[in-house]
Amino acid sequence: MKSNTPHASTILPVAITAVIGLSAPTASAAVIAANGLNNNTSFSNVDANLTASTLTNTGSGYSTLGKTEGTHWMYFTNNTTTNTTTPTVGDIRLSFSLTPTSGYKVTLDVTDAVTWDIGAYAASGTTGGITFYSRVYISDTSDFSNILATSAVYSVSATSAGANPVVNLSPTIGASIESSGPLYFGFAFGDNSGVGDKNGRLDNIIVNGTVSAVPEPGAALLGGIGLLALLRRRRA
Repeated sequence: MKSNTPHASTILPVAITAVIGLSAPTASAAVIAANGLNNNTSFSNVDANLTASTLTNTGSGYSTLGKTEGTHWMYFTNNTTTNTTTPTVGDIRLSFSLTPTSGYKVTLDVTDAVTWDIGAYAASGTTGGITFYSRVYISDTSDFSNILATSAVYSVSATSAGANPVVNLSPTIGASIESSGPLYFGFAFGDNSGVGDKNGRLDNIIVNGTVSAVPEPGAALLGGIGLLALLRRRRA
């Protein structure tokens, strides 16, 4: 009579898979780092198993981390007239990093991984209005030489002197990311005004994702072997 008991070669992969699945539960995406730019370049809301660097001003042509008291915008005054409507890595003006604690990893989804507010301000000497362009780059290298994902280019326009429209950006980043090492986020900006008397403004940077423990392969394998031994004992 043929036995209905699964063969050991079938049980082992299933057992190991089950143990691995139990040791690494899936978590829902949530805010893992946030900075409201309240006169502070440090992140005020960071996951317990992450370390966030302070915001760093990079490149040239923009003022150094100016903050408007009361509204807490971080503003960038372009005095070099770049006329860049599709910002590249070379146009990154602000960056920061997130580093998971040893034994943990960060997972970012394609949608809503990074959100931020962007505004455009036309100063009194500006004619014809301005448009500011913004995008984010995510890399595993501090010099952004290896790009893991990037958003599309988003823009906001100020059509008259003093106008300061605000757009909340919730873009897709082109690819999901999973990393147990540092991740670097760079905000690139450009404009099409052709003049230097204007500025773009940034606020409310939020990173959404999950931070979870990385399962140890050795422990999972031992658990699978133990489960296999138990099943063999039951067969006997």
